[in-house]
Amino acid sequence: MSTAIPVDTGPHVAVPIRQARRILVLSLVHPDFLAPLYSISRVMRDKGYCVDILSFRSKAAGTPALPPEVTLHDCGVHTGSAAQRLAARRRFRQAVERFLDEHALAAIIASCPFSLLEAQRVARGVPIVYFAFELYDPSLGGVLRSPASWLRNSRALRAARRTAIVCTPSDERSAWLERRAHLRRRPMTVLNAPYGGQDESTEEARRAARALIPQQFKQRPIVIHTGNVSSTQAVAELVDSVVYWPSAACLMLTNVGDSPYAAEIRRRVAASPRASDITLLPLLPRGQMLELQRLARVGASFVRPGDNLESTMPAPNKVGEYLHAGLVIAGLDTPFMQMVAQRGAAVLAPSLDAQSMGNAIAGALEQASTPSTRTRIVDTARSWYSMEVQWQPVLQRLASFGTAQAEIGSTG
Repeated sequence: MSTAIPVDTGPHVAVPIRQARRILVLSLVHPDFLAPLYSISRVMRDKGYCVDILSFRSKAAGTPALPPEVTLHDCGVHTGSAAQRLAARRRFRQAVERFLDEHALAAIIASCPFSLLEAQRVARGVPIVYFAFELYDPSLGGVLRSPASWLRNSRALRAARRTAIVCTPSDERSAWLERRAHLRRRPMTVLNAPYGGQDESTEEARRAARALIPQQFKQRPIVIHTGNVSSTQAVAELVDSVVYWPSAACLMLTNVGDSPYAAEIRRRVAASPRASDITLLPLLPRGQMLELQRLARVGASFVRPGDNLESTMPAPNKVGEYLHAGLVIAGLDTPFMQMVAQRGAAVLAPSLDAQSMGNAIAGALEQASTPSTRTRIVDTARSWYSMEVQWQPVLQRLASFGTAQAEIGSTG
């Protein structure tokens, strides 16, 4: 059953951006799995806005620790048969329409093709920010796999040309989207960065995270992987690489579910000579996952290139989370990861060969053993890889829209 969405009463009134102080964020994917939406919301809160996020229900347990100016609206589940998913999207559309009828907005932030099209349908002159977190190449092969998705993604590429602000999470993706959508200007690059302000975690999450660490792992250097458990993330190769690590190090994997690939991971762990140094955990509430990262020394983020369009131009959320936890990152040598390595925060492997990955992790562990490393990486993250820094160009562009609107109103 869908949870009712709380809304204020009162008619919609079109007002200039600098007067309207409310931002609407639309996303099919819950922010638990698209964490930059949380970061953006907190930055907008710091600038004096109230932020409302409309999304579907999260599969992760727990409640995110959000400030009172950020409200997460539950539009129910988005799973099941095609008819059930269609009904869920209909609920989403109705919720958006009600919200626009009852609130004046400064801007709408859309995070996917579906939400972009919905935003343009109801915008009524409100500026739209399209943050293209995921890439969708509407090739002819996509027609056969999912005609509806192919049509929606094709429409979204055209719609991006009429959007006030377009962003992507990497320079490579910005260049690709500019070419593919025939945009008049290059999209802004806004890294998938965490919020670097006040820590809004809870003591309960900290206690729960500490309880997840096996007794035999205490006082040992922990390598952690908190991304998806799939072939694209090369998790099997990561497990195989443990035999090449220093004997003191241990591995913690989260989000190990019931998929066939997860079953393969369990088989590999059981067969590994280092099985006692590997712990598998299920999908964790976001607060616990972040706290667990802070208890590690190295964050693993290996993305297999060429599996799909996104992995060819990776921009993983985990990189920013690891940096803000003060972790040295071990990853594959790609243009995106080179950017991190150049700032002294990553050690890269030339390939996804288990030994190459193991050598990179050993190097990252050695770097992390220096007492000043964690503080240095956190300082680097806050000065560069934080949403307060990354979102500034978007705020400036939005402010220019507000000034123009106000000038039109004063001369009209």
